[in-house]
Amino acid sequence: MNIWKKILIAFGVPALITCLAGVVIFRALTENIDTDERVAHAQEVIAGAHGLLSATDGAVAGARGFVITGDESFIAAYDQERALFRTQLKNLERLVAVPQQVERVDEMRNLFDQYVDRAANPMIAAAKANDRAEATRLVATEGGPIAAELTRLGDEFIRVEDQLLTTRRERSRAAAAWAQVVVVAGLGLVIVLIFGIGLILASGLSRNARAVTSAARDLAAGKADARADVRSNDEVGEIARSFNEMADRLTAASEQERHIKEALEAAVAEFSDFASRMAQGDLTVRVSSNGNESLESLSGNLN
Repeated sequence: MNIWKKILIAFGVPALITCLAGVVIFRALTENIDTDERVAHAQEVIAGAHGLLSATDGAVAGARGFVITGDESFIAAYDQERALFRTQLKNLERLVAVPQQVERVDEMRNLFDQYVDRAANPMIAAAKANDRAEATRLVATEGGPIAAELTRLGDEFIRVEDQLLTTRRERSRAAAAWAQVVVVAGLGLVIVLIFGIGLILASGLSRNARAVTSAARDLAAGKADARADVRSNDEVGEIARSFNEMADRLTAASEQERHIKEALEAAVAEFSDFASRMAQGDLTVRVSSNGNESLESLSGNLN
């Protein structure tokens, strides 16, 4: 693997980890935002339910106030709270999506209609007719039980929404905590990988470069057996193999030169001996070329 691929891996792996961490962080943040929206929605539903119960209590108080005092202002308050109930009911029906809660909203609407038709309007009519006994009976037998059931159902609705709100808040906190863990762990892993891979690559390249440099220095100092011990397949490894081949050729050339020198020295010694003996009158002496083509002609002429 060449250096370019190693560098690509050194930057590519952390980049890939960063991308994966980014995807996880994005999903965690998206889930956190979605959970926050659900929390806000639950809070809005609870506020709407409290508004509905408040309008119910206001309507009940207005009807009973007129029965007790005969003051027409209570009828106006009753009509106002009844209209407010309808407005809060429409808002609540728009917000609620959980089937059980939708059923409770429908039941609260039915109970309020029953209260208006069976208790409030008849009470007001009886009070206007100065039939206090009938008005009091309707308050006790019709208005009171229906209002109590409506309040109980509203409280149950709010209790369920509070549970949903608590669950959604816990999910929101868990999503936020998970996002933080991913951010810290992802960044930490990227940093470790960058330094780890960089250290491995740097140490490997440095070690191989030092091996080539040391071998070159030894060869220059006369150590013919100096070789670069590098086994990598990158550019430094190619340089090391080229250096070793060059060193092998230099060694072979040096060895060949030594053999030629020794042969020449031996030939010179033999020719010197030949000349000395010839000078002494020994005509039987002969000289050989020892396989040297350059000396073969000379030795033939002398012999």
